[in-house]
Amino acid sequence: MSLDYRRTEALRLFALITNQATQRIGFDDRDGSIDEVIVENLYFEALEPWGLPIGLRAGRQDLLYGDGFLVADGGPLDESRTSYVNGVVLTSRIPLWSFDVFAIKDPRRDNYLPRINNQYTPLIEADEFAWGVMARREPRAGTNLRYTLEPCYII
Repeated sequence: MSLDYRRTEALRLFALITNQATQRIGFDDRDGSIDEVIVENLYFEALEPWGLPIGLRAGRQDLLYGDGFLVADGGPLDESRTSYVNGVVLTSRIPLWSFDVFAIKDPRRDNYLPRINNQYTPLIEADEFAWGVMARREPRAGTNLRYTLEPCYII
């Protein structure tokens, strides 16, 4: 179930609630019933406020950098259950280039937003914090450049 509220084209509040009903034969006692409801996304986004060439997104969101090789899955221990990270992304554009400056803070167990049932399942091995800069240069129409450049710096 999702909510996508846009006050204007530049202001957005997005929420997504999900669950994972799993049935495994011979592995554990899961019977396929819904035993958990999770806030998968809950973020605020402002695009080009006051006409500035910047954007801001803050909250629980899905980030995908480097075709998913560098940043993709916020909770690897929970299998396919979730893909969110808790963080802030500041975006900007100049001709031919776009930039994201981001910070991520994910706890070992989901304690930022409420869940129904199964609240003590570990999502990652330890509390995590990371920040980085991701740049992207798209090919320009009418040139021989046919690939996208994505230099990044992540700590």
